[in-house]
Parts: sequence; C-alpha cells; structure tokens
Amino acid sequence: MTAEKILSDLQELLRIKEPVDLLSVYQGVPVAYKAKLLRVNPDNLLIGFKQQYEAVCLLVEKKTTLLSEALAGPVTASIQVVDLPEGTAVLGQLRYAVGKIGDRMVLRVMPATPIEVEIEVGGQRLSGMLADMSMSGLGVRFSPAEKVAALRPHAVVQLTVPLPTATLRLMGTVNYIKTEGAMHRMGVTLAQVAQAQVIFQYIHHRRDEILRELQALYQEKNRPPA
Repeated sequence: MTAEKILSDLQELLRIKEPVDLLSVYQGVPVAYKAKLLRVNPDNLLIGFKQQYEAVCLLVEKKTTLLSEALAGPVTASIQVVDLPEGTAVLGQLRYAVGKIGDRMVLRVMPATPIEVEIEVGGQRLSGMLADMSMSGLGVRFSPAEKVAALRPHAVVQLTVPLPTATLRLMGTVNYIKTEGAMHRMGVTLAQVAQAQVIFQYIHHRRDEILRELQALYQEKNRPPA
C-alpha cells in the first residue's frame, strides 16, 4: 500500500506538472534544489533539472529525498542513472523516509583538513579526529584500541578542538558511540558554549567553501568532452 500511495501521488504531480524539491547532503551541508517529473513508472521515475549546480549531488551521493506538500511524507530514493549534461536522472527504490527529516536540514560541516580532537573523560584522555561539527554538537572518530571504560553514552566529556582560527575547549554529553568500519564514531551534544561565535564563523566559512567546491565539481562534470 505504501508503494502504491507513493506511485499515485507522484503520478498526480506529473499530471499537474508540479515540481518536487530534492534534498541531498554534501559533506554535511544540506542542499535543496528543484526537479521536474518527466516519467513515473512502477519501479522508477525520470526527473529533469536544468542548470542547477546542486544537482551534481546526484552523481556523488547514493540517495536523495523527494519533498512535496502533495506527498504523504518525505520519500527517499536511490540514484540509478544520472546524465548531468542532459539534466536528467533515474531514481528508484522509493520509500517513505525513516526518522526525522529535520535532522538532515541541520548545517553540519566536515573539516577541510584533518583536525585532531583531545577527549577527556573520567580522568582519562584519548585522541580522535573531528568528523563533523554543528552549532549543537560534533562527531569524532577514534580507534577502538583507544576507547576507555568511562567513554559511553551519557558520559560527560571535555574536548579540545584546534580550529584554524582558535582552539576550542568544550564540554558535552556523549549521545552515541557506534562502529564505522575500522573506527568508532562518537556523537557529542554540546553544553552551552562560550565560544559559540567561533563555531558559528567556522561552520559558515566551511559551508561557503563546500558550496564553491560543489559548483566547481558541477562545472567539471558538466564540461563537454574534448
């Protein structure tokens, strides 16, 4: 029934020629752009987009999210085929999104170069690498061999993060610890931060860098063959 509902809603959008919004996440930055429905099949759909550099996300990401008030909810889709010069893509495996779509709209940036983070918990220290940062928290990757007994969900940690403009000393609560390949990843929710302005400036500077990178990638991938 779920698949049938998605299909019927998309067919109605196609009939009335109503575009949809596509939401992608590139290096932590949420990117939204418009697309037209060109064909809706039971197993996939053909979309069209023109001169939107954000659409290069379809080449580098494995999935995207369709948003429209006419849909019963956000719909995730796998990306099957992309023709950037033609401005078309084929999407499949359409399903209602699981979890809060708002989480994907949070501006969370990855560092441009490796940043080593010092973690102190329960009187012990370990080091990791900054995975990403938002105004409310950050992610840190570290080796399983470095994990200490006191480092667990809900633990209070102190972090030293040397950003390019200033070294931050932060306090937060561990939200989760999970395995990512050969590494562990820890998510930390920050307490109220006295250096919030430094974090704000860093995040927005990185966002601008990432969007310029996305524009350059679009130009590169959209360049006609010599």
